[in-house]
Amino acid sequence: MRGLFLVQVVFSFAVIIFSSSLYSETYIDDDWEVLSPNWTDGIITSVIKDSNYLYCGGAFTNINGVSANRVARWDGTQWQAMGQGFNGPVEKLCINQNGVLFACGSFTYSGGNQRNRIAQWSGSNWSAMGAGFNDGVYTMSISGDNVLYVGGKFTQSGSTPINRIAYWNGSTWIEPNLGIGSTGDYVSAMVADSNGNIYAGGKFSSAGSVYANNIAKWDGTNWSSLGTGVNSDVYALAITPDGKLYVGGDFNLAGGINVNKIAVWDGYSWSALDLGVNGRVNVILPVTVDSIFMGGIFNYTGNGIGPNHLAWWYQGSWKSITNGITGMSEQVKTLFLDINGNLYVGGSFYTAGGKLSYNIAKLKKPPVFTVTYTADTGGSISGETTQNIMRGNNGTEVIAVPNSGYIFNQWSDGVLSPSRIDMNITENKSFTAYFTLWNEGQPEGEGAIEGVIEGEGFWEGEPEGIAEGEGITEGEIEGNIEGIIEGEGVAEGSVDGNNEGTTEGNPDGIIEGVYEGEGTVEGIEEGTSEGEGVEEGESELMAWIEGETYIHKVVGESHTFVVHIQGSHGNVNYEWYHCQDYLCSSPTIISNALGQELYFEEFSIEDTGWYWCQVSDDFNVVETNRVYLHVSHGLSVGIVARIAAVLLLFICLYSIKRQTVY
Repeated sequence: MRGLFLVQVVFSFAVIIFSSSLYSETYIDDDWEVLSPNWTDGIITSVIKDSNYLYCGGAFTNINGVSANRVARWDGTQWQAMGQGFNGPVEKLCINQNGVLFACGSFTYSGGNQRNRIAQWSGSNWSAMGAGFNDGVYTMSISGDNVLYVGGKFTQSGSTPINRIAYWNGSTWIEPNLGIGSTGDYVSAMVADSNGNIYAGGKFSSAGSVYANNIAKWDGTNWSSLGTGVNSDVYALAITPDGKLYVGGDFNLAGGINVNKIAVWDGYSWSALDLGVNGRVNVILPVTVDSIFMGGIFNYTGNGIGPNHLAWWYQGSWKSITNGITGMSEQVKTLFLDINGNLYVGGSFYTAGGKLSYNIAKLKKPPVFTVTYTADTGGSISGETTQNIMRGNNGTEVIAVPNSGYIFNQWSDGVLSPSRIDMNITENKSFTAYFTLWNEGQPEGEGAIEGVIEGEGFWEGEPEGIAEGEGITEGEIEGNIEGIIEGEGVAEGSVDGNNEGTTEGNPDGIIEGVYEGEGTVEGIEEGTSEGEGVEEGESELMAWIEGETYIHKVVGESHTFVVHIQGSHGNVNYEWYHCQDYLCSSPTIISNALGQELYFEEFSIEDTGWYWCQVSDDFNVVETNRVYLHVSHGLSVGIVARIAAVLLLFICLYSIKRQTVY
């Protein structure tokens, strides 16, 4: 037993060690709002809301200091009792399309009036619905045609046999074609789809005359199974906008495939939802196809994210929701999303997001920020130019597209790549793409194009383009050409040019040179002395950091920034900088960088910020593009911790082996 315990400990440790979360927190602890800070004395099993009130049902008799028997409502400021409540637990509340509120459970009275496990709220008290039922009613659902269906453990309504499922025709309860299951079975979850079908889940092996393993479908006339069903109890059913049925409970097989407490039925076959969760699922709440909340008794999703009984399947991956809930016998039993996107959570817990909440709390919708992209003269934006993004989420790709005759220059925040995806949005932002005319894009450059345009002729124009920017060999070409054109002859140019260039000094060669020799010597000298010779004329120093503009890492990971250069002359020096803000005035100089490479062995949160390098050679000093590094807390760790986890596992296995031998 000791060896088995050690394996369990190591397994839990390994789940933490080998898991990593690369997501920013969309929800934070401060998003929780407390509705009951002063104690609620029983579990809350159902929460629902209309335009006026939030309604709660459960096993409590006191909610936040207000006496209320198993049902209460919140007006936004305080809790209120609802009539005389009930003498037993409420399992479920629902509201039909006419705004009528229903309650079901294990109760038999409201005050002195008999209410057998089902009742309707009149606005001031609870009224009976026919003869009710002889045993617990655990779940309810409203069909598309506004019919109320109920399921539970009951076998009669008054003297009429009704097996565990029924619907209300306005005056009496009716059983759908022989009902569900046999002695000891029950229905604990129901949901209606847009086609008029009702799905029922629970603990049973038949529906009507059809074999159905814990889940079945009623189409208004007949029962049918969903493949081979699931191998244990179903507690939660929900349908997403794309028509898929999500099923939660205590099972680990669905249609014969391995699943962990949650599975998906697409109308034809079963599939797992990633690696599922490690404990019972009580409730599933779809918001969109890509956003589904779940509550239950689990502590971890299958990939190691610790949701503390409240999980979120978002855009194809699990996400944790703050610190979840905590308490002695904590579990989430009910979830409800209001029209403003706020999530209400009910169950058995003391805190929500670290705040004393006592069985009910509100998780406010995170703020939404707007990111806009505009194009300056000379281009346009491809992609969604106005993006409304929930806090902590990422935007979608946009591309700055230059018009004909233009080239992309940079974004207003200094990003040099025309394509960008802005990530981890926590404020409103606006970016402008700047473009440059093609012939202006080569610094005064410029080269042959401007030379021809501004020059007085082909020969003189081309050297002038080089002179101002610097073409290939300004001094040499201009000197030679002017020497020939302005000189009195080749011979004189050769003799006088050489003599005068030598006697009067090289600088006079370009200005006063009349001959080929003088022009050549002086042109080279002046080009060099004025920075227009080898350095400026031949090629300009360029430097850039390779890779993406935005880099995301978690604590403990490593990375190397690498600078590439082009057109350098002489000795090249590198000086690396770091700053939290893009336009900071006092960046930090990184002293331990090795030339072209800046290496981080293990990142920490403090390493987040902008990085760039200043590169210099014998003639110029340039700066690279700036790269943003975001370091977040995650569950991934360095190789040492991973090795330690493996060693611990081996130790436990060795311990078991020894106990087996001895």
